[in-house]
Amino acid sequence: MVKGMNIKEYIFKRKQRRYPQRTAVWPDWEQAKRIFILYDSDWLEKNTAIRDIQRCLMQDGKEVTVWGILPNKETNSPILPSSRTIGRKQINWFDIPKKEVLTELADKRYDIMLDLTQTDLLVTRYLILAITADFKAGMRKKEGLLDFMIDMPAEEDPTNLYQQIVRYMRMIRPV
Repeated sequence: MVKGMNIKEYIFKRKQRRYPQRTAVWPDWEQAKRIFILYDSDWLEKNTAIRDIQRCLMQDGKEVTVWGILPNKETNSPILPSSRTIGRKQINWFDIPKKEVLTELADKRYDIMLDLTQTDLLVTRYLILAITADFKAGMRKKEGLLDFMIDMPAEEDPTNLYQQIVRYMRMIRPV
C-alpha cells in the first residue's frame, strides 16, 4: 500500500485497475439519445434543479436516467426506472455501492454520462466506473474517471456545471 493512502482509497485503486481502459469518442450532443446524470442529492431529496434538467432533456426527446447520492442518510425516494437515490443502505463500510446497485448500472448502456456531483466521494467514483457510457463528463475532481472535465468551483446548484458541459459538447463537433 502506498504511504499516505488510506485503505478505502487503496481498495478503490485496485478495483479501478480491473476496469478496461476507456477510449472516448466525442459525442454529437444532438444525436445522443440516452443520458445518465449523477448528482449530489439535497437532504430533503427535492432536487429541483436536477428535475428541471431532466424535464428539459426529455422535452428534447432524450431518455434520461438520474441517480442522486446521499451517503449519510437513509433515502425516502422510491426506486423508479428513470430515477433513484443511493443512500446509506446501498453502500458498504468501504464506501462501495452494494452489488445489486452496480449490477443495475452495468445492465444498461448510455450515450453520455454527466457527473454533476460537486464533491469527491468514493461512492461517486465507484458509480462512475460502473456506468456503461460512451462518453463521461463532469467537474474536475480526480483524473482517470471522466473523458471530459471542466474546472469549476463547487456550487450549491449543479445547473451551471450542466450548462457549461452542454455548451462545450454542442460547440465541439465530433470528427
